[in-house]
Amino acid sequence: MKKKKLTKQDVLDLIAASNAKFEQQMSESNAKFEQQMSESNAKFEADLKKSRKEFDKKMGSLTGFLGKFTEEMIRPNIIPMFQAKGINVETLLRSVVGKKDGKDYYEIDWLLIDTDIAIVVEVKTKLTRDDVDEHLDRLAKISEIAPKHILLNEKTLLGAVAAITYEDGVDRYAYKKGLYVLKQTGNLVSIINEENFKPCEWKTNY
Repeated sequence: MKKKKLTKQDVLDLIAASNAKFEQQMSESNAKFEQQMSESNAKFEADLKKSRKEFDKKMGSLTGFLGKFTEEMIRPNIIPMFQAKGINVETLLRSVVGKKDGKDYYEIDWLLIDTDIAIVVEVKTKLTRDDVDEHLDRLAKISEIAPKHILLNEKTLLGAVAAITYEDGVDRYAYKKGLYVLKQTGNLVSIINEENFKPCEWKTNY
């Protein structure tokens, strides 16, 4: 049989068919690749979310442990420290809440009470400038609204901060704002305020 001679049109048709097949294969390959990438991204995001959740849980546990460690390191000597300053507090209350319109308005880490004085103590593992500002705001709130089930009327409020470490300069910042500053020096935690220190006072308005 005589072999048919390819015409120019036959060549063009072959090229067109080849291109169409190649484009189909590329389209299928791209679709498969995108699906694989989508599945891979979804798995990566799921694994990342799980890792973040586990990390947050561990950090929460660590933060809780450090907070408890800080409190237990400072708590046993805090009353004698203030008594040595001539402030005869005898009662220490923890996690005291004040409410406004039925909602939590503020929370006090420690509240030390004397006959005519109450000391509001903020306890942190590491104290920041924002912590100091928030504590000053807290003291203003307490002067307006009494803590739940605790009578502070006619008492003078003083503020104090206690921490194992302080951000750079924050201890002096708190000092200048009229707060007592409890800080670790060596193996002990002590009040660093000098004898001539004059604390800022808040008067209760209830």
